[in-house]
Amino acid sequence: MAVLFALLASACGGTADFVGGIASRRLPSVVVVAASQSAGLVVILVVALVTRPVSAHPGQLVWAVAAGVGMVLGLVSFYSALSVGTMGVVAPVSALGVLVPVLWGVVHLGEVPSRIAVAGAVLGIAGVVLASGPELTDRLAGRPIVLAAFSGIGFGSATAFIGEAADGGIVWTVVILKATIVALSMPVLVRRRRTLAEVPGRWLAGVVLSIGVIDVAGTLLLAHATTLGLVSLVGVVASLYPVFTVLLARWVLRERMLPAQQIGALVAFAGVALLGLA
Repeated sequence: MAVLFALLASACGGTADFVGGIASRRLPSVVVVAASQSAGLVVILVVALVTRPVSAHPGQLVWAVAAGVGMVLGLVSFYSALSVGTMGVVAPVSALGVLVPVLWGVVHLGEVPSRIAVAGAVLGIAGVVLASGPELTDRLAGRPIVLAAFSGIGFGSATAFIGEAADGGIVWTVVILKATIVALSMPVLVRRRRTLAEVPGRWLAGVVLSIGVIDVAGTLLLAHATTLGLVSLVGVVASLYPVFTVLLARWVLRERMLPAQQIGALVAFAGVALLGLA
Protein backbone atom coordinates (compact mmCIF):
# COMPACT_ATOMS: atom_id res chain seq x y z
CA MET A 1 0.00 0.00 0.00
CA ALA A 2 2.94 2.34 0.60
CA VAL A 3 3.84 2.24 -3.10
CA LEU A 4 0.24 2.95 -4.10
CA PHE A 5 -0.08 5.96 -1.78
CA ALA A 6 3.32 7.29 -2.91
CA LEU A 7 2.29 6.89 -6.56
CA LEU A 8 -0.94 8.79 -5.90
CA ALA A 9 1.11 11.47 -4.14
CA SER A 10 3.35 11.84 -7.18
CA ALA A 11 0.27 12.03 -9.42
CA CYS A 12 -1.06 14.88 -7.28
CA GLY A 13 2.31 16.62 -7.36
CA GLY A 14 2.53 16.31 -11.14
CA THR A 15 -1.02 17.59 -11.57
CA ALA A 16 -0.40 20.56 -9.27
CA ASP A 17 2.76 21.41 -11.23
CA PHE A 18 0.84 21.16 -14.50
CA VAL A 19 -1.90 23.53 -13.33
CA GLY A 20 0.74 25.81 -11.85
CA GLY A 21 2.60 25.85 -15.14
CA ILE A 22 -0.53 26.99 -16.96
CA ALA A 23 -1.17 29.66 -14.32
CA SER A 24 2.44 30.86 -14.71
CA ARG A 25 1.58 32.01 -18.22
CA ARG A 26 -0.43 34.84 -16.64
CA LEU A 27 1.46 35.32 -13.38
CA PRO A 28 5.12 35.02 -12.32
CA SER A 29 5.92 31.50 -11.12
CA VAL A 30 7.01 32.66 -7.67
CA VAL A 31 3.66 34.41 -7.20
CA VAL A 32 1.75 31.28 -8.23
CA VAL A 33 3.76 29.19 -5.76
CA ALA A 34 3.33 31.63 -2.86
CA ALA A 35 -0.41 32.12 -3.48
CA SER A 36 -1.15 28.42 -3.95
CA GLN A 37 0.79 27.48 -0.81
CA SER A 38 -1.26 30.04 1.13
CA ALA A 39 -4.43 28.46 -0.25
CA GLY A 40 -3.06 25.05 0.73
CA LEU A 41 -2.57 26.24 4.30
CA VAL A 42 -6.23 27.30 4.45
CA VAL A 43 -7.30 23.92 3.07
CA ILE A 44 -5.29 21.87 5.57
CA LEU A 45 -6.47 24.06 8.47
CA VAL A 46 -10.05 23.26 7.46
CA VAL A 47 -9.15 19.56 7.37
CA ALA A 48 -7.62 19.86 10.84
CA LEU A 49 -10.71 21.61 12.23
CA VAL A 50 -13.00 18.94 10.80
CA THR A 51 -10.95 15.86 11.75
CA ARG A 52 -9.47 17.21 15.02
CA PRO A 53 -6.36 15.00 14.82
CA VAL A 54 -4.38 14.04 17.92
CA SER A 55 -0.59 13.88 17.82
CA ALA A 56 0.90 10.75 19.38
CA HIS A 57 4.48 12.07 19.24
CA PRO A 58 4.35 15.89 19.06
CA GLY A 59 8.13 16.17 19.34
CA GLN A 60 8.45 14.62 15.87
CA LEU A 61 6.56 17.53 14.34
CA VAL A 62 9.67 19.71 14.54
CA TRP A 63 10.76 17.83 11.43
CA ALA A 64 7.81 19.39 9.58
CA VAL A 65 9.43 22.82 10.02
CA ALA A 66 12.64 21.45 8.53
CA ALA A 67 10.60 19.98 5.65
CA GLY A 68 9.06 23.39 4.99
CA VAL A 69 12.48 25.04 4.93
CA GLY A 70 13.72 22.35 2.56
CA MET A 71 10.74 22.86 0.25
CA VAL A 72 11.32 26.63 0.09
CA LEU A 73 15.03 26.05 -0.59
CA GLY A 74 14.06 23.70 -3.40
CA LEU A 75 11.56 26.11 -4.95
CA VAL A 76 13.79 29.19 -4.75
CA SER A 77 16.81 27.32 -6.12
CA PHE A 78 14.77 25.70 -8.90
CA TYR A 79 13.32 28.95 -10.22
CA SER A 80 16.68 30.69 -9.82
CA ALA A 81 18.29 27.91 -11.85
CA LEU A 82 15.66 28.28 -14.58
CA SER A 83 16.38 32.02 -14.75
CA VAL A 84 19.99 31.34 -15.79
CA GLY A 85 19.75 27.89 -17.41
CA THR A 86 17.51 25.73 -19.55
CA MET A 87 14.84 23.28 -18.39
CA GLY A 88 16.69 20.46 -20.15
CA VAL A 89 19.66 20.97 -17.83
CA VAL A 90 17.96 22.11 -14.63
CA ALA A 91 15.11 19.56 -14.36
CA PRO A 92 17.20 16.36 -14.64
CA VAL A 93 19.78 17.59 -12.13
CA SER A 94 17.02 18.64 -9.73
CA ALA A 95 15.35 15.25 -10.17
CA LEU A 96 18.45 13.59 -8.73
CA GLY A 97 17.31 14.98 -5.37
CA VAL A 98 15.47 11.68 -5.03
CA LEU A 99 18.80 10.30 -3.82
CA VAL A 100 18.41 12.30 -0.58
CA PRO A 101 15.49 10.27 0.88
CA VAL A 102 17.12 7.09 -0.44
CA LEU A 103 20.35 7.81 1.43
CA TRP A 104 18.41 9.05 4.47
CA GLY A 105 16.47 5.80 4.65
CA VAL A 106 19.46 3.51 4.11
CA VAL A 107 22.13 5.36 6.10
CA HIS A 108 20.15 7.14 8.84
CA LEU A 109 17.21 4.78 9.34
CA GLY A 110 19.07 1.57 8.55
CA GLU A 111 16.59 0.40 5.93
CA VAL A 112 17.57 -2.64 3.86
CA PRO A 113 15.47 -2.88 0.67
CA SER A 114 15.23 -6.20 -1.15
CA ARG A 115 17.03 -6.77 -4.45
CA ILE A 116 13.80 -6.36 -6.38
CA ALA A 117 13.12 -3.10 -4.57
CA VAL A 118 16.62 -1.83 -5.35
CA ALA A 119 16.16 -2.69 -9.03
CA GLY A 120 12.80 -0.90 -9.01
CA ALA A 121 14.33 2.13 -7.33
CA VAL A 122 17.15 2.32 -9.90
CA LEU A 123 14.64 2.15 -12.76
CA GLY A 124 12.46 4.78 -11.07
CA ILE A 125 15.36 7.20 -10.63
CA ALA A 126 16.57 6.68 -14.21
CA GLY A 127 13.02 7.08 -15.50
CA VAL A 128 12.33 10.38 -13.74
CA VAL A 129 15.63 11.86 -14.96
CA LEU A 130 14.86 10.85 -18.55
CA ALA A 131 11.26 12.05 -18.28
CA SER A 132 12.54 15.46 -17.20
CA GLY A 133 13.87 15.90 -20.73
CA PRO A 134 17.68 15.98 -20.33
CA GLU A 135 19.52 18.32 -22.68
CA LEU A 136 22.69 16.80 -24.05
CA THR A 137 25.25 19.50 -24.78
CA ASP A 138 28.97 20.02 -24.51
CA ARG A 139 28.56 23.38 -22.83
CA LEU A 140 27.04 23.17 -19.37
CA ALA A 141 27.24 26.33 -17.26
CA GLY A 142 28.21 25.79 -13.65
CA ARG A 143 25.76 28.16 -11.93
CA PRO A 144 22.47 26.59 -13.12
CA ILE A 145 23.81 23.13 -12.29
CA VAL A 146 24.76 24.18 -8.77
CA LEU A 147 21.38 25.86 -8.23
CA ALA A 148 19.59 22.81 -9.64
CA ALA A 149 21.56 20.59 -7.27
CA PHE A 150 20.48 22.75 -4.33
CA SER A 151 16.87 22.51 -5.49
CA GLY A 152 17.14 18.73 -5.61
CA ILE A 153 18.63 18.66 -2.12
CA GLY A 154 15.81 20.89 -0.90
CA PHE A 155 13.03 18.79 -2.41
CA GLY A 156 14.66 15.52 -1.40
CA SER A 157 15.26 16.60 2.19
CA ALA A 158 11.65 17.75 2.42
CA THR A 159 10.50 14.23 1.53
CA ALA A 160 12.84 12.67 4.08
CA PHE A 161 11.80 15.09 6.83
CA ILE A 162 8.10 14.57 6.11
CA GLY A 163 8.75 10.89 6.78
CA GLU A 164 10.26 11.77 10.16
CA ALA A 165 7.44 14.15 11.09
CA ALA A 166 4.61 11.85 10.01
CA ASP A 167 4.96 9.75 13.15
CA GLY A 168 3.86 12.83 15.08
CA GLY A 169 0.60 13.02 13.13
CA ILE A 170 -0.05 13.16 9.40
CA VAL A 171 -2.45 16.11 9.39
CA TRP A 172 -0.38 18.15 11.82
CA THR A 173 2.71 17.45 9.74
CA VAL A 174 1.07 19.06 6.72
CA VAL A 175 -0.29 21.97 8.78
CA ILE A 176 3.15 22.86 10.13
CA LEU A 177 4.79 22.25 6.75
CA LYS A 178 2.42 24.62 4.95
CA ALA A 179 2.59 27.22 7.73
CA THR A 180 6.38 27.24 7.46
CA ILE A 181 6.30 27.61 3.68
CA VAL A 182 3.73 30.42 3.84
CA ALA A 183 5.69 32.27 6.54
CA LEU A 184 8.83 32.15 4.39
CA SER A 185 7.07 33.03 1.12
CA MET A 186 4.79 35.79 2.42
CA PRO A 187 7.29 38.56 1.50
CA VAL A 188 6.84 37.52 -2.15
CA LEU A 189 3.07 38.06 -2.00
CA VAL A 190 3.54 41.40 -0.26
CA ARG A 191 6.00 42.63 -2.88
CA ARG A 192 3.92 41.32 -5.80
CA ARG A 193 0.46 42.28 -4.54
CA ARG A 194 -0.06 44.63 -7.49
CA THR A 195 0.55 41.72 -9.84
CA LEU A 196 -2.26 39.78 -8.17
CA ALA A 197 -4.61 42.73 -8.61
CA GLU A 198 -4.06 42.69 -12.38
CA VAL A 199 -5.75 39.30 -12.94
CA PRO A 200 -9.45 38.46 -12.53
CA GLY A 201 -10.19 37.63 -8.91
CA ARG A 202 -12.44 34.65 -9.70
CA TRP A 203 -9.82 33.10 -11.99
CA LEU A 204 -7.06 33.66 -9.43
CA ALA A 205 -9.10 32.14 -6.59
CA GLY A 206 -10.04 29.12 -8.69
CA VAL A 207 -6.49 28.42 -9.81
CA VAL A 208 -4.70 28.84 -6.48
CA LEU A 209 -7.40 26.90 -4.63
CA SER A 210 -7.21 24.05 -7.15
CA ILE A 211 -3.45 23.85 -6.82
CA GLY A 212 -3.71 24.14 -3.05
CA VAL A 213 -6.23 21.29 -2.72
CA ILE A 214 -4.30 18.97 -5.04
CA ASP A 215 -0.99 19.77 -3.36
CA VAL A 216 -2.37 19.18 0.13
CA ALA A 217 -3.89 15.87 -0.97
CA GLY A 218 -0.53 14.81 -2.36
CA THR A 219 1.36 15.79 0.79
CA LEU A 220 -1.11 13.91 2.99
CA LEU A 221 -0.73 10.83 0.79
CA LEU A 222 3.06 11.11 0.93
CA ALA A 223 3.10 11.48 4.71
CA HIS A 224 0.79 8.46 5.06
CA ALA A 225 2.95 6.42 2.68
CA THR A 226 6.06 7.02 4.80
CA THR A 227 4.29 5.46 7.79
CA LEU A 228 3.53 2.30 5.80
CA GLY A 229 6.80 1.52 4.03
CA LEU A 230 10.49 2.28 3.66
CA VAL A 231 11.25 5.98 3.28
CA SER A 232 14.01 5.12 0.80
CA LEU A 233 11.50 3.46 -1.55
CA VAL A 234 8.54 5.77 -0.91
CA GLY A 235 10.81 8.70 -1.77
CA VAL A 236 11.60 7.18 -5.17
CA VAL A 237 7.97 6.60 -6.11
CA ALA A 238 6.88 10.02 -4.81
CA SER A 239 9.56 11.65 -6.98
CA LEU A 240 7.84 10.54 -10.20
CA TYR A 241 5.70 13.69 -10.36
CA PRO A 242 7.59 15.09 -13.41
CA VAL A 243 6.40 12.04 -15.35
CA PHE A 244 2.76 12.92 -14.65
CA THR A 245 3.36 16.58 -15.55
CA VAL A 246 4.86 15.56 -18.90
CA LEU A 247 2.02 13.11 -19.60
CA LEU A 248 -0.63 15.73 -18.78
CA ALA A 249 1.09 18.21 -21.08
CA ARG A 250 0.97 15.58 -23.82
CA TRP A 251 -2.66 14.57 -23.27
CA VAL A 252 -4.20 17.97 -22.48
CA LEU A 253 -2.02 20.46 -24.36
CA ARG A 254 -0.88 18.08 -27.10
CA GLU A 255 2.73 18.96 -26.40
CA ARG A 256 5.32 16.77 -28.08
CA MET A 257 7.22 14.35 -25.88
CA LEU A 258 10.89 13.85 -26.65
CA PRO A 259 11.97 10.23 -27.26
CA ALA A 260 13.95 10.35 -24.00
CA GLN A 261 10.81 11.43 -22.13
CA GLN A 262 8.76 8.60 -23.61
CA ILE A 263 11.40 6.07 -22.63
CA GLY A 264 11.70 7.67 -19.20
CA ALA A 265 7.97 7.34 -18.52
CA LEU A 266 8.02 3.65 -19.44
CA VAL A 267 11.16 3.00 -17.39
CA ALA A 268 9.74 4.86 -14.38
CA PHE A 269 6.50 2.87 -14.34
CA ALA A 270 8.45 -0.37 -14.82
CA GLY A 271 10.34 0.60 -11.67
CA VAL A 272 7.06 1.22 -9.83
CA ALA A 273 5.85 -2.23 -10.90
CA LEU A 274 8.96 -3.84 -9.42
CA LEU A 275 8.58 -1.85 -6.21
CA GLY A 276 4.98 -3.04 -6.00
CA LEU A 277 6.23 -6.64 -6.15
CA ALA A 278 8.93 -6.08 -3.51
